[in-house]
Amino acid sequence: MATFVPTQHLQTYKALSPARPELSAKGKSVLVTGGGYGIGRSIAESFAAAGASRVGISGRTEARLQSAIAELKQAYPKTGFSYFAADITDEPAVKAMFQAFGAPDVLINNAGYLSKPGPIKTADLKEWWQGFEINVLGTAIVTQQFLRAKAKGKEAVVITVNTIGAHLGTMVPNLSGYSGSKAASLRMIECFQAENPEVRFVSVHPGAVATDMATKSELTGMDFTDAELSADFILWTASPEADFLKGRFAWVNWDIAELKAKKSEILEKNLLKYTLGGF
Repeated sequence: MATFVPTQHLQTYKALSPARPELSAKGKSVLVTGGGYGIGRSIAESFAAAGASRVGISGRTEARLQSAIAELKQAYPKTGFSYFAADITDEPAVKAMFQAFGAPDVLINNAGYLSKPGPIKTADLKEWWQGFEINVLGTAIVTQQFLRAKAKGKEAVVITVNTIGAHLGTMVPNLSGYSGSKAASLRMIECFQAENPEVRFVSVHPGAVATDMATKSELTGMDFTDAELSADFILWTASPEADFLKGRFAWVNWDIAELKAKKSEILEKNLLKYTLGGF
């Protein structure tokens, strides 16, 4: 596990609690792509627990979305929930989603795709390319429609779920489609930040969460991260405390007290950016 800060977490902890006033989402609207299950479902719950007024989730499988919404409504009756059955590569469907929901205060780009693991020599390149269509083009479509729906000059937060593979891809063999597309997404988000200074863009590695995608990756020997930690860290990332991460990449496993202690160093040295080593 990376050691940008000394203390690493696999489970959530008190400083990330949605009950902390500093992390309150009261009066906020939140939209989570890929929110029907897994990490996205946990993110929706963390924001609801923090008092978000409206939470929307999107995904391709309507039955999963309906089930998630029913559970969330029962657990958090004070929050308004809605769902949108939409593939993020379907531009008209994404546009319709924002027309219906409006531009949220917080957008979570969580939907992603991992192509079948294997060496490039034997890869089905159409399936390999699907990772780029979803992780890059799909994320761009969602972000573009959000920016078009957002009132000019209005502040907002956009958090994109990325991966360790974006910068350590060569250490994870047989996942070139996933690592390559996520690296492209990371740089793309940094460019979006430069173009839209009123929006806080942050890319986040959610840890190795035990999801369908983790199983598909065929990686073994990992220390799994609890999805609740991933979700609560992302909630914190949307709070004023994490403003210094604007335009940067962070890992949910990093202790936030130690991360905040490095704020001056991060800003002065322009750390946590996608760079070319030794250049």
